[in-house]
Amino acid sequence: MTLEWQIMNNTPKKNILLVIPFMLVFLIVLIKNAWISDDAYITFRSIENFIHGYGLVHNVGERVQTFTHPLWFFILSGANFIWQNVFSFDYWSQMYYTNIIISVFFSFTTIYLIALLIAKSPKGAILALVILVSSRSFMDYSTSGLENPLTFFILTLFVFLFLQDEEQYGKKIFLLSLLAGLAALNRLDTILFYLPPLLYILINDKFRFRSLAFMFLGFTPIIFWELFSLFYYGTFFPNTAYAKLNTGISRIALVKQGLVYFSDSFITDPVTLISIFLAIILVLRHRQRKLSVFIGSIILYLGYILVIGGDFMSGRFFSPIILIAAILISRISIAKKWYEYGALIVFTLSLGLINSTSPLRTPLSYGEGNVKDYIYSTGIANERAVYFQNMGLLSTGREYPFPGSGYSGKNWIYVAEKRKVKLIGALGVDGYFYGPNIHLIDINSLADPLMSRLPLYDIDNWRIGHFPHQLPEGYLETLSTGENKIHNKNIALYYDKLKFIVRGDLYDLNRIREIINLNLGKYDYLLESTSITP
Repeated sequence: MTLEWQIMNNTPKKNILLVIPFMLVFLIVLIKNAWISDDAYITFRSIENFIHGYGLVHNVGERVQTFTHPLWFFILSGANFIWQNVFSFDYWSQMYYTNIIISVFFSFTTIYLIALLIAKSPKGAILALVILVSSRSFMDYSTSGLENPLTFFILTLFVFLFLQDEEQYGKKIFLLSLLAGLAALNRLDTILFYLPPLLYILINDKFRFRSLAFMFLGFTPIIFWELFSLFYYGTFFPNTAYAKLNTGISRIALVKQGLVYFSDSFITDPVTLISIFLAIILVLRHRQRKLSVFIGSIILYLGYILVIGGDFMSGRFFSPIILIAAILISRISIAKKWYEYGALIVFTLSLGLINSTSPLRTPLSYGEGNVKDYIYSTGIANERAVYFQNMGLLSTGREYPFPGSGYSGKNWIYVAEKRKVKLIGALGVDGYFYGPNIHLIDINSLADPLMSRLPLYDIDNWRIGHFPHQLPEGYLETLSTGENKIHNKNIALYYDKLKFIVRGDLYDLNRIREIINLNLGKYDYLLESTSITP
């Protein structure tokens, strides 16, 4: 490991050893703050259904995608399948521990790549590590159960490969495109990070058609998934996208909320945004052409965050951006003297410690008290504080075992005669706890294909990331009996079309035709001017 870095950077071994303690500090802080979010359990339920033969679904018998990270989903599914079937490990909280282990692995491997392979000097490596360990955005979502750790890993591999001089240019283009395709498969919107560097390659390549061919081959993972998604689910995108984007909320209102999201991050996590803008300034000042490409990536994603209104999870969307910023800073010779870097390191640590929610400061009793104190009036929440006491790996206030389900593992057995329909608030832990025999729909319509396409319950009162959609009269009875008892005739007709797609024979040619009609909007008129009395 150290020898490889010496060869690449011509750095004395004694300086390399200076980086190792900072990596260990990162690992300690990472494990101390490790946790799982409520949203992760939405994926856990689908994983149980998948590995037990019920399909890539949230509710047995209804092809609806509620997870937004297919690659992360398959990695977790594979790991849990091996635990259960090869090692016969079957435990109430198996999903929890598996997720923590995989998250820590990818997050720490990311740090390894940055510190020992990408950074241009030990000074740059240490400064990058200090920035990341001081960033609440990065540390909070280096675990959490969501796909962020895998996003970090793929993005770092991409940057590392992009910065290398490669004689076999075609091979490099293919590998870069493959990483970009896998990143999109892991989370579709992260493709924005990869567009500027891939465009840079095209512009600077004399054989552009060849490059386009290699890029197409590299993107086959996401292309195949989208085609499969269209065939299997009847849509290109997960149901959560329709629930969160089909709101009728004005773009101006969302941009205003996006500004609030930026403001929240600056106040509660100053290291993150300051480091991001510092990286932009440094790259522009040093005029490093290859590094400048990633400024485009940063700006694209910042703009995306603003336009969609940010998120309800404080700092989550900034986590891959601060990663890129730290990488860029590690590649630039900011100063020649160690004491100058030392001053920057001390400043960064001080900035990170200003707020009591910094991962460097938070105790194992973090999040004690009323969880409402961590959900702000802006609709944004400090998610780790909300859930740490119940779902933190080392939390001291937990009174019960980690959230799981009595149906988990080999007990996840669907019995049609026991099937019931239940409307709940949040899917998460509760949805996993109820097991496979309860058909769940939630007020935010993340798991229901019909409600996600209907107007909001109250368009004037919403929380970012939580958009309650209208529940048609007679719909619960419809789901319970299997007979269409929806009162509104237009909605009833639309549901018949939708039901055929998500419940009908997968290989029925008429179903394929209905999928095409649905995606071309031929049935949208049935939902126009829909008025449902709350």
